[in-house]
Amino acid sequence: MALHRIVFLIVLLSGLPSFCGGQDVMSGCVNIDFEAINGEPVFDGMVISDQYFNNFGLTFSLEDGTSPVIAQVGFPTTAFGGPGFGTDGSDTPAPGVDIGQFFLTDDGVLAGLTSPALILDFVNPLDSIAGCILDIDFDETFIMHARDIDGNVLLADTIRAGDPGTGDGELSCWGFNLEGCEGTIYSLRMEGTRESAGAFGLGVDYLSFCLSGIDLVNNLIPIVENTYCDLENGSITLTNQVGSPLTYSIDSINFQESPVFENLGPGAYTIYVMNENGCTGLMDLPVLVDVPLNTDDLIVDHTTCNESNGSLFVMSNDSLDNSYSIDGVNFQNSQFFGDLQPGDYVLTKVDQFGCEYFEPFTIEPSLEPQLEISSLFDESCFLENGEIVLNGTPSEGNATYSLNGGPGQTSPIFDNLIAGDYLLSMIDEDNCVVSIEATLDNIGILIIEDLELLDPTCESREGSITVIASGGIGELSFGLDSLPFQSSNIFEAIEPGSYLIEVRDSEGCAATDSLFVPSPDCPIFSPNIFCPTCDDPQNSSFQLFSTNLYNVEILSFEIYDRWGNLIFKSSSRSIHYNDFGWDGTFDGIPAELGVYAYRAELQYESGLTKVLHGDITLVR
Repeated sequence: MALHRIVFLIVLLSGLPSFCGGQDVMSGCVNIDFEAINGEPVFDGMVISDQYFNNFGLTFSLEDGTSPVIAQVGFPTTAFGGPGFGTDGSDTPAPGVDIGQFFLTDDGVLAGLTSPALILDFVNPLDSIAGCILDIDFDETFIMHARDIDGNVLLADTIRAGDPGTGDGELSCWGFNLEGCEGTIYSLRMEGTRESAGAFGLGVDYLSFCLSGIDLVNNLIPIVENTYCDLENGSITLTNQVGSPLTYSIDSINFQESPVFENLGPGAYTIYVMNENGCTGLMDLPVLVDVPLNTDDLIVDHTTCNESNGSLFVMSNDSLDNSYSIDGVNFQNSQFFGDLQPGDYVLTKVDQFGCEYFEPFTIEPSLEPQLEISSLFDESCFLENGEIVLNGTPSEGNATYSLNGGPGQTSPIFDNLIAGDYLLSMIDEDNCVVSIEATLDNIGILIIEDLELLDPTCESREGSITVIASGGIGELSFGLDSLPFQSSNIFEAIEPGSYLIEVRDSEGCAATDSLFVPSPDCPIFSPNIFCPTCDDPQNSSFQLFSTNLYNVEILSFEIYDRWGNLIFKSSSRSIHYNDFGWDGTFDGIPAELGVYAYRAELQYESGLTKVLHGDITLVR
């Protein structure tokens, strides 16, 4: 008989009987939802042919000699279009229809009015087979034939658009089940057509096939009462819609007439059903923990800056009267946990009934920002040419750099710096701040340590200056007043006077100093006798003498007689001019012969003033 559009499908979990090695395993049932093959993931566009052969004795093919392909929900270029599968062309099921992520198509292409017939061949004969077709709408028609080993049609079913359970993006299910327990179905043929123009394709999901007993479980309605607080207080109750006597078992050994199984803990259960003819079927039913940890989401903020600053916020819709803990010991009503170190945690939630729920979460570690000095160049010669180059590794994203708390910059280079102490900082996109100190010295300071002077003498007016300098960068050059700079540090032929000395290095750094070169206070000579009327012109007047290399200014020159009377006076004359001397007269009349006293006030080139006095004898 044909079971048209079966609502409840058989589910086979790992460990249950299956076709294995081509052998017939009694009461074996298989469900294929195309979410994985033999535990391996599938992908959009994957060709399906003999992947199920080794385990289930099943191969897939299309009647045109090609093979069907897997389509993924949401990929707009595969499978189906239309309002139900997304008006934008994406193959999205209708609301409330869950087909997982993958399903089987003929070729995944929207084209034509027909699709090649899909053929399922079985090595082992089946008692029952069922499945679902996706998106039967407009004027589409699908025909299913269950065939025997010779290709003869055993059972047939036709589903047309508009039938109950069809529609845009809907899952339309069908099923075949032979009478009794003996299976003779060796192949299934599925063919679809469409009368009006439009995109068309064949989509199949939730294939189920059994050796026997599918008719038994298809006529049962299970009612599952979930456990509460993770206790063994769940139950499964089966309602028999056919009415023929059935017995039930939860371990496949001990059967009972009661369709009720109580005191069940959370887990997956297989219920075995046997009719009066000894045919068996089975169904897999989960018993869940009711009122799960209702957290909508755990908002986890991981650590930053390699600090213990992670946090957890529990988004819970039933937060009233709940308490929370992340160590299982200390509980709080607040849904926020802060200052968390990196590591694995388990959130424990205790609700108002005292039920405990657990949710693991992880606080990820973070990198500590690193900052180091890549290169450092000291200031030279007070030229504000120091430089610091940083090498920073932010913990997250890009970083900015600052100097002494100043404005941030993207460049890690700070230049035009003077000598001194600096605090350099880096801040990244997680607001992690790391700082480092640096000190710039002033290198290459040019210093004039000494000026060695060889003074002029009374015998030579020319002295010399030797400049002793240290520091600087490169070769030094020396300058004196406006003279051109020279490589020698010695200046010759230096006369008395004030001088400015400058020393420069190859970088233009300069040091200056000044020097006064004094003139010597040379001896003053005076005769002790002179004769105005003698023939010796060198001794015809009384005057003072000194070296001709230096000038001596006669500020005043006075002659006194022996009674102290001033008889001659001269002033403001150079010692080198003869007109300042006394010619031996007084008021134009030759003075008396004898001894006279003189007094002279002198000023040397050095600025020194001196008073000389003594006796002079006048003779004729």
